[in-house]
Amino acid sequence: MKKNNILLFILDLLDVKYTKIYARKYYEEHPHKNDLLGVSNMLYHYGIKSEGLKLEREINALQELEVPFIAHLDGTFVVVTDIKTR
Repeated sequence: MKKNNILLFILDLLDVKYTKIYARKYYEEHPHKNDLLGVSNMLYHYGIKSEGLKLEREINALQELEVPFIAHLDGTFVVVTDIKTR
């Protein structure tokens, strides 16, 4: 998997069938691959529903979300697969 390709990571995580060559090209050529709307559009292309939320930086708000989810943190996309509290 190409480094920093959030689309391929999510497709693998959710066991979605896809061809790596097409998905990689689709991601690389997508004009909005670096924003949440673009990622949402790419997921929709593969039949994955998503929604955008803006949350405060409190762990309580995150605990109510169903994992996995994509977060945009300090200019980088991350995939959250588990939330643990201390």
